[in-house]
Amino acid sequence: MKRSALFLTALVLMNLAPFSSPGSAGAADVTLYELTENMHWLLRPQGTTYRVAISALTGWAALGSPLCPATLVAAYNPGASA
Repeated sequence: MKRSALFLTALVLMNLAPFSSPGSAGAADVTLYELTENMHWLLRPQGTTYRVAISALTGWAALGSPLCPATLVAAYNPGASA
């Protein structure tokens, strides 16, 4: 009984997820793809366990977005355009 209740709860939450997220913009300012991920567990003597992960990303960011500020681009490459 517990397994079927868990499955039903997960199914309901998956169907409600698109309605509970904040409104999305018409176009994305940033598109990133994960190339690699290195993950390991950090075990502390106190019994605390942490997941530590490092990822290599590639992608594009629109000029003026938080990941590609126009002032920073102008400082390093004055001739760059959108």
